[in-house]
Amino acid sequence: MRRWAALCFVLSGLALAVGWTTRDLDHRLDGAPTAIATVLDVTNPVKAESYLDLELTLPDGQVVHTTTSDFLDVPKKGDEMQVEYAVDGKDLLVREVGVGSDRPGLGSLIAAGASAVIGLVLLILRTRGDQQSDAVKNPVQPER
Repeated sequence: MRRWAALCFVLSGLALAVGWTTRDLDHRLDGAPTAIATVLDVTNPVKAESYLDLELTLPDGQVVHTTTSDFLDVPKKGDEMQVEYAVDGKDLLVREVGVGSDRPGLGSLIAAGASAVIGLVLLILRTRGDQQSDAVKNPVQPER
């Protein structure tokens, strides 16, 4: 049971990292400025695995190329779409306007909590089982 508890704690940590990163990225784009982007290419035109190569012009006139997987409907090459963007160091975070925040982030945070609770329960059950088996092996002798 200790291995299962350890696995639950590892999975909890991974889910927490994914959830926190996703939540953080989404919140950086909440209320971000918008621009019109042109779709240069669509990679894997199935929403769950699709990426869009985009070109957009920032307010300072700079033309940038970026990719995103945060969009509502799969567009065609050459289509234009309105996107929210935020500069993050050297990277440009982009998502289509209308894609809400807290989509997978909240689910990952809930999964992290549930996995941690399951791991804790398994660890407590294992500890209690060890204590009961020790009591059977070494019964307390009454004092005389």
